Amino acid sequence: MKRRREDGFTLIELMIVIAVIGILAIVLVPQVGSTKDSAKAVGLDTNSRVVQGYIESKISHWDQKNTTGTDVRTDVASTFGAFTGNDALANPFYPSVKTVDTTVATSAAERDAVLITTGQPTDDSDLAGTIVVGIPDAYATSGISIYQYDANGKVIADKTVTVKP
Repeated sequence: MKRRREDGFTLIELMIVIAVIGILAIVLVPQVGSTKDSAKAVGLDTNSRVVQGYIESKISHWDQKNTTGTDVRTDVASTFGAFTGNDALANPFYPSVKTVDTTVATSAAERDAVLITTGQPTDDSDLAGTIVVGIPDAYATSGISIYQYDANGKVIADKTVTVKP
């Protein structure tokens, strides 16, 4: 008896492999989207903590020197505006052309990582992924507030931080 040498795979074997790959794809594809969203949220938290750390390290100095809110805004803007290249804070939801601004960005291409204002801004889709630093003119009595904006441009209330001297 001669045995026939079998080369390659049978049709059944190929169909089983394709079915297994299809099942794995159905299970894993939704997980990829949620992983990207959670990574962006972590990037937003990181940016917020960097800004918070800077403000906490400087607020006593500003308070002792009776620095005005305008001067504090200028200091924060110049500090984060000085970051370039790999050191720059980036908006995790949109590519950033610039790092920090003292006015609301007007287009999706200019969504800032950090926005410095005089108070609490309202929900705005142009602020998606932005850390907003509210520095009122009388900051010493009320503190400096740091707001995080989600992918829809809404303030994440439970992540708002107020730093006081």
